[in-house]
Amino acid sequence: MSKVAAHWEHMPQVVALRDKLAPETLIIGNGDVKDIKEGHLKAKLSGADGIMYGRAIFGNPWLFLGRTPADLSPDERIEKLITLTHYFQALQPSKSFHILKKHFKAFVSGYDGAAELRTHLMETNSVKEMEEVLQKRTILVG
Repeated sequence: MSKVAAHWEHMPQVVALRDKLAPETLIIGNGDVKDIKEGHLKAKLSGADGIMYGRAIFGNPWLFLGRTPADLSPDERIEKLITLTHYFQALQPSKSFHILKKHFKAFVSGYDGAAELRTHLMETNSVKEMEEVLQKRTILVG
């Protein structure tokens, strides 16, 4: 995590230098790009050939669809979490279930009862246990 802001104001100079010395070289901008809309704008204004997203993806697995967690209902988020869990479970070689837990907050936050549900999910140790908690979620989220 960078402690200084990205210097997009220098990108046009970098692009001009590239155009002069090695026009076939691609310039990919990176830093402080929060969403797809901002990425497109920064690419257009700077002349960069593309944009790299870093921190923007944390907590927003829907970034590349141009959506935010707020665009999805709690049920849609839970459905996507279950899908992710099944993909995770199919990984070869298999990975520890605990690795998956760090992603729960992206799917279970920002609505009534989410913190309590997330607490229950964090106590699980397997996909089966997680699915059992999610089946009971109407009790937890009211």
